[in-house]
Amino acid sequence: MKFNSLKDVLKFAINKELASSQFYTDVAARVKDQTTQVLFEVLSRNELQHKAVLEFEMHKLGLTTSSDIEMEMSQASLEMDSQAENMTGPDAIQVAIRKEKASFALYAELMALAKDPLMRKTFFELAQEEMRHMLMFEKEYDNIAPKR
Repeated sequence: MKFNSLKDVLKFAINKELASSQFYTDVAARVKDQTTQVLFEVLSRNELQHKAVLEFEMHKLGLTTSSDIEMEMSQASLEMDSQAENMTGPDAIQVAIRKEKASFALYAELMALAKDPLMRKTFFELAQEEMRHMLMFEKEYDNIAPKR
């Protein structure tokens, strides 16, 4: 993956947030458990809030987020199938943990590859955000997962 400008980095991140939001919306639509459904609806809205923050960063740089921003489903997105209908709250949170972990790994790798200091900083901040999400989900999983 090659980025020629900070705009490219921000567009990529915006697309990832959109893809994550859509993924969480899809999970919410397929699970039967109402609590799990609400959890994923909240996750979807959180991703849209992150998208708005990234768009604000573009605006601060004098860049636009016009129609050239298109949703690209991330390869890290897990394929939805009939198993999602039987997903429990803990199962759903494990899915979210895996997605956040994959996003963190991607941003950390892009940070290491970036030559431009501003791009490196942007990837670092995105990686930090994904790590915070992952830790939040792990804590939530510990709170609701059945004790062995």
